[in-house]
Amino acid sequence: MTKVLTRAGLIACLFAGAVLFAGGCNKAEPVAENKDKGKGKPQADEKDDHSGWWCKPHGIPEEECSLCSEEYAKKCKDKGDWCAKHDRADSQCFICHPEYKEKFAAKYRAKYGTEPPPMKGEKAGAPNAPSTPVAAVPAVTKITVPDMDCESCAEKLVKKLNAVPGVAKVEANVKGQTVTVTPKEKETLSPKALWETCATAGYDPTKLEGPGGVFTEKPKQ
Repeated sequence: MTKVLTRAGLIACLFAGAVLFAGGCNKAEPVAENKDKGKGKPQADEKDDHSGWWCKPHGIPEEECSLCSEEYAKKCKDKGDWCAKHDRADSQCFICHPEYKEKFAAKYRAKYGTEPPPMKGEKAGAPNAPSTPVAAVPAVTKITVPDMDCESCAEKLVKKLNAVPGVAKVEANVKGQTVTVTPKEKETLSPKALWETCATAGYDPTKLEGPGGVFTEKPKQ
């Protein structure tokens, strides 16, 4: 009888020990807070959500970006300020007018005191480099001529301007009442000669924009 009780007690002790051991093994260990979570991993690329002041992909203040704002694009089209070839405001077309990019970069510097971030397609460290090499794109001159209001007028003015030495191509925009003059490679056009040619043909310019600057009266050179 004593042996039976002793054996029963031994079995009970072994069973209890097994339960305690199993419970100890299954006890969840406290998880240490990973303070270095994500450390050393590259962050996701910053996306332009158009919520800031600057449109990073296009190098223009958001509210003035004709590539992002349909409303602003419409205003530009209504004024005749449109580059149909590159589908953006002509005054913001850095492909046709690489020199225009500096005007917007100056706005960024004035606001933040630093160079603007690289545009889409540009390399870091060269924020002021245009996406298309300057040498590859001739610097054009845009002339506003309010008196040119029909196709016949446009043809006449284009013919006169094409005869100016150094001119490679002339494009007229009757709706916008402007003509765009492209020089031959390595040629520099005289703003005065272009202005006088328009006036002599009977179409007095009100504005001339080109590599030599912006003029609202006949240039001196």
